[in-house]
Parts: sequence; structure tokens; C-alpha cells
Amino acid sequence: MKRTVLFTLLALTLSAGASASDTLSDAASSAAGTVENAANSVADAAKSMKAKLSPSMPAKPIAEWTCAEFLAVDESFRPSAVYFAEGFNQKDKPEGAMIDIAGVEKAIPFLIEDCSKNPQEKLLKQAEKTRAAHAAAGH
Repeated sequence: MKRTVLFTLLALTLSAGASASDTLSDAASSAAGTVENAANSVADAAKSMKAKLSPSMPAKPIAEWTCAEFLAVDESFRPSAVYFAEGFNQKDKPEGAMIDIAGVEKAIPFLIEDCSKNPQEKLLKQAEKTRAAHAAAGH
């Protein structure tokens, strides 16, 4: 798609009378700026997510998180952690390609409540228990 856009820009600019080298130079500069902006956006997002984790919490795989560690992260980050956890099984391998977003949204408050009652439980194990209990209850 980017190639099509560049060729279209080139054709339009050439028809307007600009030289091909100027047009290609401008297109290359624009593309480089886009890549740099994307890289900066990713870096900013990573900094933002890191800031939402508890400063005292060591970096470790989500499969090793306890409920207490989950509850220690910024409230606004908890849904992201749950979505990430839902994508992995107990063996730290990706699960199926689909996540039930509506189901996860409904489960988050229950998981927070269950984790508050069992802070030393592993997060993934508690999420599994919570999901099973609330699926059986029809939530």
C-alpha cells in the first residue's frame, strides 16, 4: 500500500511539473519520518506501561505473577494485564488466536475480587478458576 501511495504521489507531482528526484526525495523523507514517529510511539507506549507497573515490582513473566502483584499495578493497566494473560496458557505458550473480549471484560471485576481474597495465588491459576466459576454460574 505504501508503494502505491508513493507512486501516486510521484505521478501527481510529476504532472504538476516537479522533478522526479525532488519528488522521490520528499517521499523518502516523509517515509523516514513516519517510521521514526512509529518507533517513538512504541517507545512512549512502553514507558507509559512501565510507569503503570508498581515501581517495587520486579520484571518477570506474567505466568509467575501472583494476585498481589496483579493488584499492585495501576488500575488502568489491569485490563491490559488480563488480556495478555488470557493469551497465554500455564506453559507460557500462546493460546488460540481469539480472545473473548466481552467475556474478559465481564470477568475482570470478578478476578479483582477473587485476587483480593487470595493474594498469594498465581494470577493465571486464579484467572482460570474465576473464569470456570463464573462460566458455570452463567456470567
